[in-house]
Amino acid sequence: MSESTNSFSCCLIGGDTLLTQCGELLLAAGHSIARVVSDAPAITAWARGRDIATIPVSADYASELQALDYDYLFAITHLEIIPEAAVASPQRQAINFHDGPLPEYAGLNTPMWALLNGRDDYAISWHVMAAGIDTGDVLIRQPVSVSDDDTAVSLNTKCFTAALDSFPELVKQLEEGRLQPVAQDLSARQYFGRADKPAGFAVLEWQRPASELACQVRALNTGRYENTLGSAKLFLNDGVYVVENARVRDDLAPALPGSVIAVEDGSLQVGCGTDALEILRMEDLSGAEVSAADLGLSAGDTLPGFSVDAELSTGVARDEAFWMRRLLKAEALTLPYREASAKTAIGDALAQQSVNVPAALGDAPSRVAAAFVAFLTRVSSTEDISLAISGGALSEIAAEQPQLLAQFGVDQFHFEQSGGIDDQLNLLGEQMKSRLEHSPWLRDLAFRQPRLRGNPALTGNVPMSVGVALDANAARGFAELVMRIGDGSAELEYM
Repeated sequence: MSESTNSFSCCLIGGDTLLTQCGELLLAAGHSIARVVSDAPAITAWARGRDIATIPVSADYASELQALDYDYLFAITHLEIIPEAAVASPQRQAINFHDGPLPEYAGLNTPMWALLNGRDDYAISWHVMAAGIDTGDVLIRQPVSVSDDDTAVSLNTKCFTAALDSFPELVKQLEEGRLQPVAQDLSARQYFGRADKPAGFAVLEWQRPASELACQVRALNTGRYENTLGSAKLFLNDGVYVVENARVRDDLAPALPGSVIAVEDGSLQVGCGTDALEILRMEDLSGAEVSAADLGLSAGDTLPGFSVDAELSTGVARDEAFWMRRLLKAEALTLPYREASAKTAIGDALAQQSVNVPAALGDAPSRVAAAFVAFLTRVSSTEDISLAISGGALSEIAAEQPQLLAQFGVDQFHFEQSGGIDDQLNLLGEQMKSRLEHSPWLRDLAFRQPRLRGNPALTGNVPMSVGVALDANAARGFAELVMRIGDGSAELEYM
């Protein structure tokens, strides 16, 4: 872009490199960037290299922006709700990049939803920020082509390219004062929220046409990038596998839905409601590639059916962000007095040692569990302990689909060595009970989150280090050392 004589000042907020590319275009056109709001290291490093001050998203950035005298706020790849005070802070306008056509595809993960819905045309939008999410007037709508082989990754790349291609025109319109905002027809609005997920935990349902299942596989393939929507899954009686690549086979003899047509050259051919689906690549939940030949399937076998209660699916989707935050904070606890060379795996034999519960603790299992946390903080010389917790409604629900749902929760608990003991025990006990009131998390969550993939206790056959089992619903063998608590009794269970 050539330098403009109608220069303006702006602030940028976002978390992906599209922000820096648009920032370079702004600087090349002679505009000034007063602040960059981001927590992404690559973006803050870029800003510092251009002598642009930065503000963390975690800070009160709205107040800092309000104190500035600037013209435009550009939100580019920022996925959180921006406070109204920040939206109102520029002298002229706040403008957002949205990776979908408005009003048809508002909200999150819209390229993935478009592929799930089999959409063959698409667009990105630059729009004015308004009170509702993605409801403001559209300034530019740039078409994006959709190919038959597009995945979430490739369509998202096309959207970023379209954004970068259309940004100079947006800037030119701002310079020349010739914006032509178009009000959205909100009667045509579809909004996709954080808790909206594909039906049935995204397990492949063989009664559906193969073309729809192939769309599902492509739509949910984000490569090694974060995936907050779901992964396409092959459900078997002894495990669940993430399907990364598949294609429609309309050249095969008709077969009943779910029947195995052939296992050959590492691929799996399965009959569907219409045509057949050939699975070309799949991985286990640790991310290791799995060959169809290793699944023990043969032509003529029938894959198990799958169904899930809608209420359960809704609860799991609603609570996924809750567990995600806690899983990211979890830290492995090095068990005291444990042999450093000892290796354990889920399914190892368990030993038990009864524990005498002091009468002063009372009979409440949660209070006994809290005392166990206090003990762990003492012997580990720390005041924060990451713990797996099992029991309650969470474990009862997860037991219905153990291949798909984790039968324990994870959280970090705090116990101050210098604080009063009784009140802390009560508080810790209530915190543990409240965690088990949440729906369980899908076991593919760690597979879908790059920041969790390296944790074998979440993705592989390795147990958590320490856990607490609060009632009869609690799972067994989910941690190397478990304090298992009943009414008035307790035992240590260990591998």
